[in-house]
Amino acid sequence: MRVVVTTIPGLGHFHPMVPLLRSLAEAGHDVHLAVPGAFLPYVSSAGFAGSAVGPDWLESDIEAVVPGFLDLDSEEQHRAWLRLARRFAPDLEDFVTARGADVLIHDHAELAAWVVGERLGIPNVPFAMTARVLEPTSIRLMGMADDYDRFLVAAGLPAGATSGRATRWLYIDALPPGLTRSLLSTGPTVRHVRYASDDRGGGHEVPAWLARRGDARPLVYVTLGTIFNRRPELLATLARGAARLDVDVLVTVGPDRSTDLGPLPPNVRVERYVPQSLIYPALSAVICHGGFGTVFGALSHGIPLVCAPMSADQPLNAGLATGSGAAVNLARTPPEGRIFPALRPGEPSEAEVTEALSTVLTVPGHRDRARALAREIAAQPPPAEVAALVERVVATGAPITAETARR
Repeated sequence: MRVVVTTIPGLGHFHPMVPLLRSLAEAGHDVHLAVPGAFLPYVSSAGFAGSAVGPDWLESDIEAVVPGFLDLDSEEQHRAWLRLARRFAPDLEDFVTARGADVLIHDHAELAAWVVGERLGIPNVPFAMTARVLEPTSIRLMGMADDYDRFLVAAGLPAGATSGRATRWLYIDALPPGLTRSLLSTGPTVRHVRYASDDRGGGHEVPAWLARRGDARPLVYVTLGTIFNRRPELLATLARGAARLDVDVLVTVGPDRSTDLGPLPPNVRVERYVPQSLIYPALSAVICHGGFGTVFGALSHGIPLVCAPMSADQPLNAGLATGSGAAVNLARTPPEGRIFPALRPGEPSEAEVTEALSTVLTVPGHRDRARALAREIAAQPPPAEVAALVERVVATGAPITAETARR
């Protein structure tokens, strides 16, 4: 098969897709990524071929292309993704046509592949590394049906975003059903894959101090990901609140951010970037903003969380993790018209961080629930099994449903 892959140009979106893409490549298929040129070094470091297609940008520098993105509410951020997809789609359609692609696999937040697939009659397979935003139920819950319909019409397609067309072939879901079934009914083409995030490209190693520290005290990891790390005051509050306990604290600020967070206690170490997969085995807890890569990566290793969600999908991810019993949420109040809470100005205090972290470290139920989710994740089908379903879609030209998946 000739497989064209698209993704939002951010590591959190790309890394969870890598195991499936590697399985397809190992099965002899031609896997090629169509991404902004600035993201190609990350593609090549993971061992894949890619081409620069569409406008050039990186998610880590999103405010260069969407000014004020971090201060937008979730709906406006989602509308920004739709605008970016609209700009990407014409170039992607030309590329897919020239390459003669048999199937498009796309990060489900990257929506150009959906409309290109529909226009060209090529199966598009969304990959969900967070709650399935393309399910009709999700689109309605987000209040985005009209926005999606305008997106479809602008691409020369009929409206009907909640008709299930976006997921009509196969929808790959990397989250365990136990985490999402309370919110989302499972569509007929949803098939689960074991969550894994391959972030070791580029030759990164565990910092020497971390390799030497032993395990005398719990190690707590604090991060705001690769976009929302532009809030050093919040990062410092989280670090100082964690450091009040008898723990070691590792803070990562991002590859392009300053490590100067002001005065910090001696049990806090600040690094720019450390692949999370290298440190998960040593962690006792994670404090984060609710970014999907960190939340679900931690849960896949049985690590309980403290969440400080701000916007985007963070309130949803934090809400799912908290509802599962594996996390404590520092946000208390949902924004008007929303289901899940988000931080308000001035939240949280250092004392609130300390209390929340103490809870996940000392109340066994949080770790027990995180470990139960890790077992559920480990029991999901491996990437090679899901790669075979992609092959079947192309070979038969038919959707993967519960009945066809058993054949």
